[in-house]
Amino acid sequence: SLRNLIHAVDEVEQAKVLDASDKAMVLSANAQAAARYSLEYETLYPNTKYTRLISFLRPALLFKYGKGSEAVVESQKLFDTNPSDEVGSRCFKNLRQTYYQQKNWEETHKWSQSLLTRNDPRMDSYKNDLLSVSEESLFLWAENTKDDQVAANLYYQLWKNPKSGRLKEKALYNAFIRTEKTGQKMRALELADELERSAPKFENLTEVSGVRAAMYQDAGDYERALPLLEEFLRNHTKGVAKDVVLQAHYNAGLIAEAVNKNDSALAHYKTYVKEASSPLPEASRGIQRLDGRGRSLATPAFTRWPILLK
Repeated sequence: SLRNLIHAVDEVEQAKVLDASDKAMVLSANAQAAARYSLEYETLYPNTKYTRLISFLRPALLFKYGKGSEAVVESQKLFDTNPSDEVGSRCFKNLRQTYYQQKNWEETHKWSQSLLTRNDPRMDSYKNDLLSVSEESLFLWAENTKDDQVAANLYYQLWKNPKSGRLKEKALYNAFIRTEKTGQKMRALELADELERSAPKFENLTEVSGVRAAMYQDAGDYERALPLLEEFLRNHTKGVAKDVVLQAHYNAGLIAEAVNKNDSALAHYKTYVKEASSPLPEASRGIQRLDGRGRSLATPAFTRWPILLK
């Protein structure tokens, strides 16, 4: 059995194998013989020091010929029997690689979670790898989910996991983005506020400050909308269109005037009027009011806000 096996494996190693991306690959006659002799040896001699290494030839051949799903089943059996020996270590590496190649992130996450929950000291050496796989696969599962609500829930699940690492803050940010797309503005704002409290220096917060300001604006919370608009105006990236920036100045002027921050309102109005090609008349009227050439805009009059924006 051993002699036949060695011969068959030698033939397989010398044979040219098609690229693993070829779905139509079929095990060659030599590969099939090697797999058959491997199983024969395992059956006849189940407890020798060579048995597990020889058994490992089957999933190794399946991997070689691009049969990932079948190789996963064989590798998992060997890994489960003894995760702590050399064969177990090889099986784990092949399993992880195959799950990533298949890009079924839901299954990858479930696989990593099933191993993390095992109460087996032999699994300790895999813990860090499995935590990374679990986090990355959950993030990618969410990223590739079309349903915004489902994706937001998955991102938030990652955020709430105390064992999450480098993707934790990005997950909460993405939960905000996907929730905002569902139209749940108040929930989206809650998520953004949670991110700001937990990670105030998170780089993407500035990018969405304008969006958050508009959402608070729509909700009637002008005190919270104004500092977000001003943060956007201070820190927006160079790629933001000029008309977007000018609209932000105009909105900031209206809001600042309504909350009696007249100096700020006047500055925003003047910037808008100076740089806009066709500024809205309300901005010029605002400048006149705040420069003392007209009456101040009373707070009740700010109920005209939705009209002014149109």
